[in-house]
Amino acid sequence: MDFYASFSGYVHTYPAGRPPFGNTTESETFYFNDRTRCQKTGQQLIAQLGDLAMSPAIALPCDSPVERPFAMTLVVFDMDGTLLDAQSKISPFTSETLSLMRQSGIAYTVATGRTLQAALSPLADDNFDRSLVLKNGAVIWEPTLQSYSHHHLLTPTEVSDVLGAFVAQDLTPFVFSLEDGDHHSVYHAPLRDDFEKKLANLFESERELPLQPLTTMPTNAHVINVSAMGPLEQIEPVIDFVSHQPHLVAYSGMAIRDKGLAWLDVHHSRGSKANGVKHVAERSGFEEVIAFGDGDNDISLFEFATESYAMDNADEELKDIATQVIGHHAEDGVARFLRDRFSL
Repeated sequence: MDFYASFSGYVHTYPAGRPPFGNTTESETFYFNDRTRCQKTGQQLIAQLGDLAMSPAIALPCDSPVERPFAMTLVVFDMDGTLLDAQSKISPFTSETLSLMRQSGIAYTVATGRTLQAALSPLADDNFDRSLVLKNGAVIWEPTLQSYSHHHLLTPTEVSDVLGAFVAQDLTPFVFSLEDGDHHSVYHAPLRDDFEKKLANLFESERELPLQPLTTMPTNAHVINVSAMGPLEQIEPVIDFVSHQPHLVAYSGMAIRDKGLAWLDVHHSRGSKANGVKHVAERSGFEEVIAFGDGDNDISLFEFATESYAMDNADEELKDIATQVIGHHAEDGVARFLRDRFSL
């Protein structure tokens, strides 16, 4: 889930109506490489077998995961609603599980909608020293280099178009930018409603993001995404606008249901979790990706991953494409599954 940890009900709009990794009909055969393929039969599993390097492509049943040496496996966690508990922390049981994974040589990282500042605090004590996929794949942070290695930013024209669409619907935009020194800032228009002020406080206090007036944003700002919260009838026209833009993608969901308020987040279309994780996996030589998530922004990641596990609290759309549905994030669902999956 990530961006608004307590919000649910995601709606995803792909650029120009196209999903990033092809269609996902029940009869589709998904290819992971030229050697091995897996026919989807009620659940998705894309398999690759190293000992079939000289064999023609074969169709595999999707009944169970294909075992691979741990050195070839990268485990990828969404944060809010998945790896983190109800207090947005890594529980002692999950922390111990991560330690057991390190002892077994199992690599892991996160793919999250959080910024760097917001992600680092809950991960600080559990050796997340591999590339971190942040802001839903818009940027990748390298802990060993203490710098970003990869990013997909909005162009000035795209930023102007998105801001225009927000203003036309009387929405207050929050513009996330990447500043000098690899820090994030948030620029915003004047705050008018109480929910906007609470949102600003969330960014500044909980997510450690400095807030500045939109009028002070440099014309050459490195913009990662533009967000807003407002009535659903004002959000939906912006989603429709984004759906017709070839290089934009929108995520949206209900924020405060009893007040009919929804949130909206607009990114560059190439800044997906799937693209970010694919970049990390290929560069580091991982051949298998095991993904965990709960929300709409995990869909592309699940379509890319070799195995994908949705939380019990996940959106139904994500559960439908998962290899398996596991426990609740507030009950150490990820950690309990991992202990069984890897015999930790």
